[in-house]
Amino acid sequence: CARPAADGPRRAPRRRTRVRERTENVPVQRPQTREEADQATLRRVVAMVAEKREQLTMLLAGQVDPERFITVALQAVQNQPALLSCTPLSILAAIRDAATYGLEPTGILGDAAIVPYDGKATLQLEYRGLRKLALRDGTVAVVSADVVYEHDEFRLVSGSNPRIEHEPTLDVERGSIRGAYAWARFTNGELVHVWMPLADLLKRRESSKSWKKAEGQGSNDSVWHLWPEEMMKKTAIKRLANEKLPLTPVARQAIVADTEADLERPGQARVVSVTGAEARTRLLARMGIGDG
Repeated sequence: CARPAADGPRRAPRRRTRVRERTENVPVQRPQTREEADQATLRRVVAMVAEKREQLTMLLAGQVDPERFITVALQAVQNQPALLSCTPLSILAAIRDAATYGLEPTGILGDAAIVPYDGKATLQLEYRGLRKLALRDGTVAVVSADVVYEHDEFRLVSGSNPRIEHEPTLDVERGSIRGAYAWARFTNGELVHVWMPLADLLKRRESSKSWKKAEGQGSNDSVWHLWPEEMMKKTAIKRLANEKLPLTPVARQAIVADTEADLERPGQARVVSVTGAEARTRLLARMGIGDG
């Protein structure tokens, strides 16, 4: 005979109970701590660099020892906690750019630095890296730059017999900064130089997105805040290189990319290969220092 209608639905609660019991037995995963997330990013970057090792070696083209380069690059990432908040792909891209230019990313006082900006890593050329790039052509024997202070003895002569006379004061207090200059001597003995007064240097500083971001947040942690003299020398040598030096295509590409990375909106920096007068006009305009 048929069961009473009331008996049918009694099995359903038992099924729901078993489903609920199975759900309750699944362990709840706790969210990653910041340290765990950083370590996961570092492991991912290490794995990606190992995977691209052969490609990086080819890009270095004998300019830097691959073992040393990879060690330096990974140490740079590990030593900067803020970089571990960036996407692993952007970190790898910055390392790849450093290999392309043959520069070790050792930091602000080295050839180049990998810096974070809005969740992405970017390669930033430094003063010493620019000097190396300027020498790559083979026709430049030496290149340098310096900052001039109020109490320094300084004389710059242009014309058919250009020369620079700079005697820094030995006093502890050198006074206010007057400007910066860069110079290069070719293998044939020719000397070329550029002078940038403080007003031009400050225009370049104020066009830097890292400077503007720090100022907007009321902080002083941008590279222009922390290392102003280094950035002034870098600005002067970049102008010298773009105006008066016969750069290799890779060196010019590096300078253009570095300038645009600091001036473009985040995520829009791009590598552009231009040469000659076009590059000079474009860079000077973007650096906010005019074509004087």
